[in-house]
Amino acid sequence: MARITDKTLAERMLKARERGGYRILPSMRMNAKGYIFLALYSYAVLIVLVFFGLWFGVCTVLGLVVGAFLRDLSWYIGIQRTWPFAAKVTDWDKVQKLAGGLPLTEPGATPNGGPGTRLGDSGAGEGPPSVS
Repeated sequence: MARITDKTLAERMLKARERGGYRILPSMRMNAKGYIFLALYSYAVLIVLVFFGLWFGVCTVLGLVVGAFLRDLSWYIGIQRTWPFAAKVTDWDKVQKLAGGLPLTEPGATPNGGPGTRLGDSGAGEGPPSVS
């Protein structure tokens, strides 16, 4: 399965922001390939189980499929409930940069915004730290 890039995730966040949060049906449509794979795989397993008359297996597979759907539905509902907080604490400028394919930091910038090392001053001439 292909990895989702930061750019794609940022674009999805911006779309969700426009809609006022993640919605269940659009979110399920974004993950349609996974649901189709689950449905086809489960259907094939069910056909084999019915062919051999393994009804306990049929009930087990159906329970797993329904359970997976309910788990995802619960997750989507939780995301909807926490969206107002997530929208408040998200740095939307960074999300915009990522969606545009831009890097978050400038070339040569230090991580976490800390002080940088001066060019030409490697500190190699200094001796070891003193031990008291």
